Amino acid sequence: RRRAANSREYAALAAETKPLSLPLYSPESFASADAIHDTIEQLKRPVDIDRAYYAKQQEDDADFRDKMSRVDPEYLKAWGGPTGDDLAQAATWQLEQQWFSSTTALYDYAAAHQREIAIQNGKLSFATTAAQTGFTQRQEYSKTLYAKWQERFQGLSREKQQERTRMVIPSDVPTPR
Repeated sequence: RRRAANSREYAALAAETKPLSLPLYSPESFASADAIHDTIEQLKRPVDIDRAYYAKQQEDDADFRDKMSRVDPEYLKAWGGPTGDDLAQAATWQLEQQWFSSTTALYDYAAAHQREIAIQNGKLSFATTAAQTGFTQRQEYSKTLYAKWQERFQGLSREKQQERTRMVIPSDVPTPR
C-alpha cells in the first residue's frame, strides 16, 4: 500500500514539473552564468523528485523486511532477497544520478570558462582548443550517460507494461479506497 501511495505521490509531483526554460545542452543554456544556473536549478527539481521517490521505496522495503523478520522469518527467507526488478531499478536510479552529476559538471565547467565560450550564429564557439576539448568531452559523456539511462528506463517501463498485460484481474473487483 505504501509503495502504491508513493507511486501516486510521485506521479502527481512529476505531473507538476515544468519543462526546462532552455533546452538542455543548447547553446542558449550556456549563454551566461544566469542561464547556466537556471538550467541546473530547473533540472534539480525532477532529479530530486526521483531521488525522494527512490529513497521512500527503499525505506518501505526495509520496513517491510524488518517487520516480516519479526512476524514470519521463514516467509521472509522464502521470499528471498532483492528481485531482478529491484536490482534493475537500483541500477537505473544510479545511472540517473551519474548522468545528473556529469551534467552538473558540464555546466560547472562552462560557468568556470565563460570567458572562453561564446555563441556565434546560434552555435557555441571556443576561444581555446583546451576549453573546447574540455567542454566537448564533458558534454559527450553526459549525453552518453543520458542515452544509457533513458534506454534502461524505457526497458524497465516496457517490462512493467508486459507484466501488467500478463496479469488477469477480474473486472468486477472494486478498487480499494
